[in-house]
Amino acid sequence: MAEGSVVQEDDESESAQQSKSPCLDNPVYKEISIANGKVNRMENSQVKRCLDELGLDSRGVGKVLKKRLKNHLKKEKLALAKLEQEKRIKQVHFYCVIDFQGTCEEENPKDYIHEIIEFPVVLVDANTLEVVSEFHEFCKPQLKPTLSQFCQDLTGVTQEIVDKADSFPIVLSKFEQWLADHELGTKYTFGVVTDG
Repeated sequence: MAEGSVVQEDDESESAQQSKSPCLDNPVYKEISIANGKVNRMENSQVKRCLDELGLDSRGVGKVLKKRLKNHLKKEKLALAKLEQEKRIKQVHFYCVIDFQGTCEEENPKDYIHEIIEFPVVLVDANTLEVVSEFHEFCKPQLKPTLSQFCQDLTGVTQEIVDKADSFPIVLSKFEQWLADHELGTKYTFGVVTDG
């Protein structure tokens, strides 16, 4: 595109105004909004020139041309943002696959608070998908220390197991030490993978 075109311009005052909007949390949407504002201020001849340079149809009335250019820029920015996101995901060294089990009833009341009773984690190398290590602890529930029969049948975690287990804060501390032992979050990056 020509010098001073819609993508290369930088309007600090508009950028400052856009950053105040609570709806635009992701930076790519701020970029799209700024680009839309610039397109809206362009003369029809500038819009046609940009469309021609992009190999897009430059026929039509001003409003249609501006919409065509804004749609193209939006798709382009979203596609670039997705590629950057995929690159970040590929840079993760390990996955921590977690499958918590929690207290439950056959029919949980609306305000039922689930407590973690089993804390299993499998550490997977992101490149080879090989299991590198495992962390596994049970937790003694504090709010409802007696497990329902339904919960025991569903999770396979028995009352005897949780009675002998440490409380969640202690187990969480052990998990943090396990992360540190594997240098996760310091030397190596990791992502948490879970369901539910």
